[in-house]
Amino acid sequence: MNALLSSLLVDRSIAFLDTMGNTVTSDVAAHVPGAFPGKIINKRNKIEMTKKLYPSDVLTQAQTVLSAWNQISTTLAFGTLTATTLTADITQATTLESQIATLEAQLTNARNQRDALYLGMWDKLKRVRSGVKANYGDDSSQYEMVGGTRLSERKSPTRKVALPTAEPA
Repeated sequence: MNALLSSLLVDRSIAFLDTMGNTVTSDVAAHVPGAFPGKIINKRNKIEMTKKLYPSDVLTQAQTVLSAWNQISTTLAFGTLTATTLTADITQATTLESQIATLEAQLTNARNQRDALYLGMWDKLKRVRSGVKANYGDDSSQYEMVGGTRLSERKSPTRKVALPTAEPA
């Protein structure tokens, strides 16, 4: 049983993806901080992302701490942790954040292009179905071949029975 699981869950039917992408089922999962920031597969095979192991504003907090650290003392160190190492991490994180923002903008652009293409394609599909329906009829096998539902195969509408209204006394 792989001990590197990301969440502490007691539900015996939860399956996890380990670091190699293999599905691992655990009776009781052990929490090892930072070991596996992966995915959880629940009973219905729906993938849920695990919670992040850091706050969403970690970069802002790091910049605030670095600013305060430099005001306190530029030579202050905590073992191997110095203001210089924290500055290097902040610089690297800022670079990655800008790369992510650029990639997200590219992804948004690609999705917009895809949506415009799909809209045009959908319009063409509707026109083809309408054309086949006009040429061959709405109960033809040709209309069914292009994805239409034949008139003879449609359900007839059911009438709703009106409930008698109670007259006030």
